[in-house]
Amino acid sequence: MRFHRDAAGNVERFGVPTPVRKLTRKASLTDTEFQFVKEHTDRPIKITMPSPSMFLNCWTHGRSDLAYSTQEAFLDDLIAIMNDDAKALAAAGATYLQIDAPQYTYLGDPAVRPDVKDPATELRRFLANDRRVLEGVSGIVSGLHLCRGNYVPIERLALSTQCGFASVDEGNAITRDAQRAKLELVVRTAERVWGGIPAKPRRP
Repeated sequence: MRFHRDAAGNVERFGVPTPVRKLTRKASLTDTEFQFVKEHTDRPIKITMPSPSMFLNCWTHGRSDLAYSTQEAFLDDLIAIMNDDAKALAAAGATYLQIDAPQYTYLGDPAVRPDVKDPATELRRFLANDRRVLEGVSGIVSGLHLCRGNYVPIERLALSTQCGFASVDEGNAITRDAQRAKLELVVRTAERVWGGIPAKPRRP
């Protein structure tokens, strides 16, 4: 169970998914999200995927370990599914694949992650799992999203509309008009900072 407090101070409680049996595929990013976007634009398409380690937040002791003997075994099945998705996205013509890893910036913050005793080792473990998602994937530009500022050259930066169009679905109700306004702002800012949106690169 997770909790969220809105701007008025009201507390909302909501459940999160938890693995209780072996993972199986029901759909893919190519036959839902990517296909929808491809039908509505001829611009380069970026697809985002959560870092595998984010799914460890879904692990529930006493329930998930009835399906998997260890968290690593759970991640092995999860990463295999994500790797298939990444390969399919590249083959379908996606230009960019972004892995969202907001949890990376928390590893060295004992106020947020008091359970992490060796942040460097934990970060290496997370990164190794992310690399497995991209194994054998070619013809696509990959990137990593973090949720805190980082002082790098502007040519290495990119704009996004926060985590989708709002922080979380249950915390930030947002209309279609507001979503469109966010996208328009991203475009205007990109034009001012980088001089425009690049054309879709040629695939090798």
